Amino acid sequence: MAKPQRSSPDRYAMNLNSRPSLIRHTIVLSMLAALTVAFGIGAAASPASAALNTDWTMHTPPDANSWRSVAFGNGLFVAVSDDGTNRAMTSTDGVSWTTRTAAAANRWQSVAFGAGKFVAVSNDGANRVMMSTNGANWSQPGTPISSGSWNSITYGNGLFVAVGGSGVVMASSDGETWTSGSAPSKNWRAVTSGAGKFVAVTSTATDQYQAMTSTNGTTWDNTNLTLTPKSNWDGVTFGNGTFVAVASGGPGVLAMASANGTSWTAGTTSQSTKEWTSAVYANGQFVAVSDDTINEMAMVSPDGITWTDQTTPSICRWTSVTYGAGKYVAVADYNANYNCGTQLVMTSDAILPPTPSTNTQTAGSCVTPGNAGSIPRSGSRQLMAANCTTNAGQPVAVRVTGVTPRSLKTRGDYPYYNLYCKVSKSKTTATKSAGYGKGYRICKKGSLRIRTYGQPLKLRVTWYAPATADYHAYKLSKKYKS
Repeated sequence: MAKPQRSSPDRYAMNLNSRPSLIRHTIVLSMLAALTVAFGIGAAASPASAALNTDWTMHTPPDANSWRSVAFGNGLFVAVSDDGTNRAMTSTDGVSWTTRTAAAANRWQSVAFGAGKFVAVSNDGANRVMMSTNGANWSQPGTPISSGSWNSITYGNGLFVAVGGSGVVMASSDGETWTSGSAPSKNWRAVTSGAGKFVAVTSTATDQYQAMTSTNGTTWDNTNLTLTPKSNWDGVTFGNGTFVAVASGGPGVLAMASANGTSWTAGTTSQSTKEWTSAVYANGQFVAVSDDTINEMAMVSPDGITWTDQTTPSICRWTSVTYGAGKYVAVADYNANYNCGTQLVMTSDAILPPTPSTNTQTAGSCVTPGNAGSIPRSGSRQLMAANCTTNAGQPVAVRVTGVTPRSLKTRGDYPYYNLYCKVSKSKTTATKSAGYGKGYRICKKGSLRIRTYGQPLKLRVTWYAPATADYHAYKLSKKYKS
C-alpha cells in the first residue's frame, strides 16, 4: 500500500572491600578468589516488570478528525485536532470519548497539562493558544498570539513552554500571558521538560544542531548539542533521568537517549526506516508510536536505547501517545488510505510492578546455629552444612561480627578465630566471598565451620541470603561466647 503524502510540514503534535585487624579477628585463607554468583544484579538493570501489555485495543471516537495530540491530567484524557467541527475531545478511561468545541477552528497541534489546566497551541489562526480546566470549556487569552507556527507544548518548572517553526519559542506561567524567546531558526518539532530544564528537537535532518536546551523556556542554547546521525526528530520525552527522542526518518537511527539533553547516544530499533512520531515514559519504560504502513505500530524500551517492537491491531497514523489512569492512550490522524478506518484511538493497559511478595525464605536444617549460644574456646564447630540454600534457591552465606575478648591480654600476633570449609576428614579449604556485601562467606565445597584458639570471646554470627522477586530476604543472627 502506498504511503499517503503528508498533508503539511506540521503534521504531528508531540506531548510529547586491607587486611582485618588481628585484635578483632584473623581469617586464615589458603587462597583468595572471587566467586561469581549470578543474582541478577547490574549497574543499569531495568525493572523486571517493565513490559508493555501488547494487547492494544482499538476504539472509535465520535469524530473522525486528524487527532494530533493527547495529554492526561486531573483524571482526564484530552485530545486536540487540526480539523473537524469539534476539535477537542475528552475521556476518563481512554475508551469512551466526548467531543468538545475548541475555542477556535484552528489547526490545534499539541496539548499539555499543568498548573491545573490544559493548554493547547496551533499553527494558524488569529489567536493560537487556548486553555481549559476541564477539557470541555475552552477559552483564549485576551491578547491574541498570532505569530508562530506552533508545533509542541510542554509543562515543567512552573512553566508552559511552546516551540515551533522558524525558531519561535514562548513561555508562560499561567497559559494566558506569554513571553517570546530566542532560539535558532529551525523547525522545532517537539519539546519536553525534565531534570530542571527544557529540551527541544528539530525535524530537519540537514541541521547540524538538532537539539537545544533551556532553563526558562525563552533563552535557548544548542551549542554542541548534536544528535548524530541526523534524523527527522519528531518526538521527545523525559523519564527515569533520561531524555529520549524518536524520529520519523533519517539515516537509520530512529531513537536517541541523553542524561542531560546535551550528549546523546544512538538507540537500536528493529526497523531502520520506520516513522516514529511520539514517545512517553511511564511504568518503568518508554513507549513510542508510529505513522507507518508496517503492523508494528508501537515499540517499548527500558532505557531509550534498546527497543522492542509491539504489534498493534491496525495500521494507522498514530501521532501522539500519553499515559494515565493505568494505561497508555494513543490518538491518530484520520486517513482513508490506512486500514484503521475511524478507529483513531488505541489503549493498552500497563503491567504494573508486582506487589512485594509475602513469601518467607527459609533455610531448613542446613543452617546449624545450635541452641546453647556458645562455641568451644579451643576447637571448632559447624555453622552451616554443605550446599546450604534456601527454599528460593539462594546460597546462604555467613558473616562474623562484633568480636571482642572477654578477658585477655591483647596479642596482635595471635588469631582469635577463623572460618573454613571442611570438605572431608583430612581436607579443608578457604571460604569464598558470597558477593552479598562485606564479610559474607560461603563454601564452594564442604560445610562451613568456625575454629577458635583458646581465647574467651564474644561474637555474632549472621546467616543471610538476599531477597528474590518472590521471596523476602533470609536472615538469622545469633550471639556466641567461647
